[in-house]
Amino acid sequence: MAGPNGIDTVQLMRSAADECMAPEQRKVFEELGKRDTDIYARLFRCVVKRVPPDEEFDGERLGSAGAADRWQRRALLVHLGDVLESISCVTKCGEHYHTVGEAAAQEESLATFPLLRQVDSEMTPAEFVKAATSAFFLWPTQLLEPELNRKVIGHLVQHDLFSGNRAGWNAYVEELRHAVPWFGAGLDDYVPEPFDQPGDGANPAHAERSSETTRRST
Repeated sequence: MAGPNGIDTVQLMRSAADECMAPEQRKVFEELGKRDTDIYARLFRCVVKRVPPDEEFDGERLGSAGAADRWQRRALLVHLGDVLESISCVTKCGEHYHTVGEAAAQEESLATFPLLRQVDSEMTPAEFVKAATSAFFLWPTQLLEPELNRKVIGHLVQHDLFSGNRAGWNAYVEELRHAVPWFGAGLDDYVPEPFDQPGDGANPAHAERSSETTRRST
């Protein structure tokens, strides 16, 4: 299913979960993706949700920095699954509401997504879907890289989903840091202005992706 930016959310989930699934699991997901994106998103979250409880996210207790990095990447994959599920749910029910805040308050299917209470409540459902898709488009690629660019994945979300919304950004970071203590480090003092639109060429994360694509094609 293609989102407003032309990004296929099923393909996004497939890319992110690829390392976490056995071949037979991938075949099942391929079939589900053809039928119901919402079910696909829910199963995606279950497959990658092999992370310990929050209190176990400790580098020393896990034995090494490498082990902590693996678990934290899994936690980010779980979060990505939640985000994709929220996008799917908002897409399905959003036409009945004027704002995300209104939808989150009245739609039972959206009650389990903290993100919808952290973003600007005055965003329209279409604006949320567009901004969230843009904010997380680079996560699958980054989470599979040998060296995760922590600043880029944080900046994407901050720039595209929380522009002009410092309180929401702070709440989002605080919650995610229970599992990933470094998330948002170095970005706390800067929240872009609302006129910086999602996907704006001024966003260095988008610029980096563009230059990476150019390098691969040459």
